[in-house]
Amino acid sequence: MLQRLYEACKHAFFGPGTIPSPQTIQQLRSILDNMRASDLGLREDMRYFRVNVPELSPFVTIMPIYACDKFSICIFCLPPAAFIPLHNHPGMTVFSKLLFGSMHIKSYDWVTNIPNGSDPESQPNCEGALAAGGVYELLEEIQMPDDFSFVLAPYRGPRIAESN
Repeated sequence: MLQRLYEACKHAFFGPGTIPSPQTIQQLRSILDNMRASDLGLREDMRYFRVNVPELSPFVTIMPIYACDKFSICIFCLPPAAFIPLHNHPGMTVFSKLLFGSMHIKSYDWVTNIPNGSDPESQPNCEGALAAGGVYELLEEIQMPDDFSFVLAPYRGPRIAESN
């Protein structure tokens, strides 16, 4: 199954900024939809999915599978209550598959059309200001059930996301 995903990615991505066609997106999602934890040698009882130190935030383990200048494939192992902080995917189309458990994802984009002198927080869908001084708006919020795949594609600007 992993080989099929690699081959499909090889034909879908031509470098940074590549946005696959709707047909290619469907093909990649179909592969992910059929992928199971056992295809990757993963089980829920593995140490990667346990809380290591109860007093600390759970550790997120990243397992790189393949990387080149056109795309990368990796596995993020998140124990219960793990959190991936706000981060960006500039120009990237991100395909994800939740193998077990559940996840809540919020995806944002930069607000670029705030009228001069107005309060950014009064804008529709505005979630607040980033440390860098930019303001972002909520684009989509996904509550992912077990065994779910999804796609985050670039829209107007850099795509920003957080997961827990």
